[in-house]
Amino acid sequence: MVQIAMLAFEINLKLVRTELSTKKGFFSAAKPPTTDELHAGVQELWNSVDTFVYPKIQETSGNMKRYFYGASMINLDLEDGSHFGNSFLGHSFFFPEWLSEVRVYPMPQNGDPFLDNQIVNLLKQQEQAEEFEVGICYLTDMDQGNAEQLFKDTYLKFNKSQKGEIHLITMGQNHILHFSAADFLTEQMQGSLAGEPRWRIPAEELDQSAVTTFLRNLAINSKGDPFEQQVNEILLTGLLDGNATSVPQTSGDTRISAEIYQFDSDKYPDGIDELMKDLDPEVWDRGYRLVTDEGTWYEVYPNLVIRKIWGDFDFKKPHLAEFKFQFDGFKAFDVSMFGEFGQITFFVPNSEEVYDLDELTNIFY
Repeated sequence: MVQIAMLAFEINLKLVRTELSTKKGFFSAAKPPTTDELHAGVQELWNSVDTFVYPKIQETSGNMKRYFYGASMINLDLEDGSHFGNSFLGHSFFFPEWLSEVRVYPMPQNGDPFLDNQIVNLLKQQEQAEEFEVGICYLTDMDQGNAEQLFKDTYLKFNKSQKGEIHLITMGQNHILHFSAADFLTEQMQGSLAGEPRWRIPAEELDQSAVTTFLRNLAINSKGDPFEQQVNEILLTGLLDGNATSVPQTSGDTRISAEIYQFDSDKYPDGIDELMKDLDPEVWDRGYRLVTDEGTWYEVYPNLVIRKIWGDFDFKKPHLAEFKFQFDGFKAFDVSMFGEFGQITFFVPNSEEVYDLDELTNIFY
């Protein structure tokens, strides 16, 4: 039986920040950690868990992908009086409306300086946030028994000894999703492994848009590698069976919709020519827009710092290829003149709610 399991180690950024703050003196307040110190503290926490978990996953699964993620979310008080703690996996599938500022990066085993740079920038943006979680997620084809045993072993290994939480989602061909979560320090456990039947959920009861958004965040679609196709099929087949609806198809390399957007130079001979005055100077040097009946065209130019980081914006280069998925949702996204002029052109339809100029600005931070 083909199955998938997602195991995540997650930590609240405020918790790490508080732990790393120097103790206040009689005449001085506590000093918060620098961004580099915060990064080192987070990395120390996940390294200990990763060292324990990674080889065990390799022993019991044929395929695995690892991701670093960050997201804003809140603890929830549910209608039945129970409490649902912060969980990227849990919020993604059950409460996506309370999940925001999501960032997901493929995480190679041997490290990546470019990824480290992105993580530091993310921590810098969120270092004062009250409810921002960061973590590492392992997507595997472990069977449910092995995945649950690894969850238990990891919990017993680290409970009472370090900060952080462990979360687990499994699903097999029976299309029953099992969710479990545990906090190392408080020893609080929730979900299927805590004996709570409500967290054993038939796939047809899941929110279709939530599942497809989660797959998009991980850059998984039906045209990916064999394992990605397997994950896509397992998560979506139950939805299709239960809802009798079609899931939006994705193209092979991008998630851009099937509708093609092209600039009509005959209709707009002056081009994209309205100078924007409200751009963030930490990202942009200048930018222009053109508002049409269908949406808005943008022609924007990042500053020299951003241009130096992204070079010629060639996704065929290894250090950029794994970040391509962040831009796949943008319509008519053209960086063919980025290397020479730093120019980016794209279109935002009136109906678009995610991939707009603000989202592009956030990516470049």
